Amino acid sequence: KWNLAKAATRSLVTTYKDQINFGLSLFPGTDQACDQGARCGAGAINVPVGPMKETAVTSFINGSGTCSFGTPIAEELASLVNYPGLGDMTRPNYVLLLTDGMPTCDDPTPQVTALRRRMPEVRTFVVGFGAQVDRNQLRDMARAGGTARMGTPEYYQADDAASLRSAFAAIAGSVVSCTY
Repeated sequence: KWNLAKAATRSLVTTYKDQINFGLSLFPGTDQACDQGARCGAGAINVPVGPMKETAVTSFINGSGTCSFGTPIAEELASLVNYPGLGDMTRPNYVLLLTDGMPTCDDPTPQVTALRRRMPEVRTFVVGFGAQVDRNQLRDMARAGGTARMGTPEYYQADDAASLRSAFAAIAGSVVSCTY
């Protein structure tokens, strides 16, 4: 799944490099190899949010490894609540959360709510990748993040490379075409 996620991310940032300010935060590792970090700790801002970040994002994910520290979604989102890169007053601000697992530490929904309440607000798109996700938790996060979809599931569910690319394209399309 990690190689599919890396390919979909490369495609996303390449396609929308001129239209969306990207950044990258992989978690729970704090280094590119993902052999440093903590079970219930946030990762690091690997590529700061900004314009024309395609090369930095693709370069970082190309060399990134997989982690085995768990899935601290709440802790990762908490680290973004006061992140200055999500404070652009000239455009909407978003987080795209991609997870293939269930939260292993705190409940992430309050952190999604905190992102939405900051000024300017940060909406959170939620993508579950594979069958090992907590569907109710992802639904709750999509609702709290202001990006719940009509129908079921209310978050984006991807089970293969094509559906992951499709989810990313739908999210990017809504970001590019809408102003909140």
